[in-house]
Amino acid sequence: MLALPRYILFFFLKLATNIFYQFECRWLHSRPQGFENIKIFLLLNHTSLFEPLLVGAFPNNLLWQIAKRFVYPIADKTYKRPLVGKIFKSFAPHTISLTRKRDSSWDKFVNLTHQKNCLIGLAPEGRMKRPNGLDKNGQPMNIKGGITELLEKIQSGKMLVLYSGGLHHIQTPGSGFPKLFKKINLKFESLDINQYKDFLKNVYPDKTFAMSVITDLQARRDFYCSDIKLKAQSLANSEFIMPGNKSDYLLPSKT
Repeated sequence: MLALPRYILFFFLKLATNIFYQFECRWLHSRPQGFENIKIFLLLNHTSLFEPLLVGAFPNNLLWQIAKRFVYPIADKTYKRPLVGKIFKSFAPHTISLTRKRDSSWDKFVNLTHQKNCLIGLAPEGRMKRPNGLDKNGQPMNIKGGITELLEKIQSGKMLVLYSGGLHHIQTPGSGFPKLFKKINLKFESLDINQYKDFLKNVYPDKTFAMSVITDLQARRDFYCSDIKLKAQSLANSEFIMPGNKSDYLLPSKT
C-alpha cells in the first residue's frame, strides 16, 4: 500500500474513533510544529491489541509521517493471524514478525531500521499488560533492552513518546469486541535524542547506558501513565521534574 492510501485509511479511522470515543490528550511541553525529524515513536503502557484506536488523538501531520515512514515489529503470534495480521501489516510500509527471543527476527528488524529516514515504532515492554498489572505469564512489565540498542545507533533527531492511560476499560486481552463511548487518556512527549542521552548521563552517572534508558523509561511510564489526567493538568507547559530524589532532572528541548 502506498503512503497516500494508508494516510486516507488512518484519517477515516481517526474520524471513526472520534465518533465513538472521547479523547483527553495533552502534550508535555509544547507540541512540535512538524514530525519530519521524529526517528523513534514509543508506546508506553501497552495494554491491548486495540491500541490503533489511539490514532484518534494523533495530529494529521503525524499520521502522514507514519503512513510514509513507519517501521514496526509485530509479535509473531499476531502476525500469523489471518485477519488481524493483515490489518496490522497495513498500518506501515514495513513490518516484521518478532519472536519473544533475541534471535534473527530482531536482527532483521534492526536491519529494517537502517533504511534512510524511517520512523521506528516500538512498544518497548514487548508484551501486553493484563488487568493485574503483570503480563500473561505473571511477570512484571519491565522495559526490554531492544530500545537501548536502537537509541545507541541513532545520532540525531527526536523521539516521540506516547504515554497511554491504558485501554483495559475498553478491551482487555482476549475479551473480544471493544466497549464503545468510553474516554481515552493519553499524553505525548517529544525528546531530542542527543539531549536525552546527555540527560541520562547526568541523572544516572553510575549506570550503563542500557540500564539508564530502561530505568528512566520505566520511571516515566509509571509516573505519567498513572492518574494520567491529574498529572497532565499540573505539568502541562511547565519545567519537567522527574519523580525521584534527584534535583537535577532536566527537560530536553521544548522545541
